Amino acid sequence: MEELIQIHAVLLDKLSKEPLNGSIYKVRFYDHDLLKDDFLGESGLDDFGHAIISIRRSDFQSKDSPLEKYPDIYFEILKNELVIYKSKILKNLHLEEAQDFPVSEGIHCSLGTFLI
Repeated sequence: MEELIQIHAVLLDKLSKEPLNGSIYKVRFYDHDLLKDDFLGESGLDDFGHAIISIRRSDFQSKDSPLEKYPDIYFEILKNELVIYKSKILKNLHLEEAQDFPVSEGIHCSLGTFLI
């Protein structure tokens, strides 16, 4: 069975520094590829502005990039179904090295905190 990878981002309002939260927000994560970007998953935001998805390597090792070892991850934030923010592409993200704390199973990769 493939190793589980959790990808995590924290989203804050750039003016108030308060966490973005509520059902009006969605976060969609992608792996950027030459032909077609891979949709990795969607998350809501908890009370602390955390967006978390769980993926496996096969989710970013698609037909146009079957040997891809390190994904090029970015995300979009939607508010009431409209894109309000698109992150920079985090190229060749070394998931194991970006792990922010050890977990018993799989990898937990933090993309960081973003002011929106």
